[in-house]
Amino acid sequence: MNLPEKILLSIAITTSLLLIYFTLYMTSDTPYVWYFTRATGLLAAALLTTSIFTSIIKKTFKTNAPQKLLHLHKWTSIGALITVFLHGTSVIFDHYQWKLGITNVLGLDYHNRWVALVSAGSIAFYLMVIVALTSITPSMMRRVGVKWRLIHYASYVVFLLGYIHSVNLGTDVRHSFFSVMVLPAFQATFLAFIVLFITRIVKTNSIFQTNLDTAAFAIVLGLILFTLLSALLTSVETLQMTDSLRQNITEVSQNMASLQQEGDVLSRVVSAITGGAK
Repeated sequence: MNLPEKILLSIAITTSLLLIYFTLYMTSDTPYVWYFTRATGLLAAALLTTSIFTSIIKKTFKTNAPQKLLHLHKWTSIGALITVFLHGTSVIFDHYQWKLGITNVLGLDYHNRWVALVSAGSIAFYLMVIVALTSITPSMMRRVGVKWRLIHYASYVVFLLGYIHSVNLGTDVRHSFFSVMVLPAFQATFLAFIVLFITRIVKTNSIFQTNLDTAAFAIVLGLILFTLLSALLTSVETLQMTDSLRQNITEVSQNMASLQQEGDVLSRVVSAITGGAK
């Protein structure tokens, strides 16, 4: 690591520590921590996307600037790791919107769909840390050996988990004024990721002879996989909403039954008092 890279890394670490300090001492029951969580989530998504795309493009297509892509991939990966860490840290202290416990944020809770989606983000972060530690220096990569490439493939799992986490829980993706722009952007980016990933597999194995055939196959298969995944996520969300509605109906029925019983008791008491008075 040369001097400019060390300086940039030092600045990134210092900035992260300052932001953590700022988050810890920010009033947790105000929307400011929530805003910070949203901002770091969007920034992490942008950096992770850039990191993944530069890696796939560099390995799939012959480019004239492989070294520049490598540097961009490296620093966006570091930036993504830092911002994901800040994103998760701020959620712990957000008592305005999230109100989560430490077990939820650490990915140890799966008792319903909502916390399971939070845990998906936590698992993605753990995988990012593993990939980063095994890629931190060339000597570390050599020490890991042939397993390094297999470990590095976990980056694609990170992207998948990050997408599922974001499109289901992201405030600015699903529940804000900007959702009409942000959600389609996330979906288009994920579709492009699937197409590029398929293209890489096809070109690596020389399945087709021409680039046109490769592109057509990747686009068609990518659309099919994207549609299936979207349908699966929608089905899970619908089932969760149905279960929640069923629970609410059950609670209302129980409350009505309880009120009816109390009404019957009150009627008997009033009747007894009235009869005694006569």
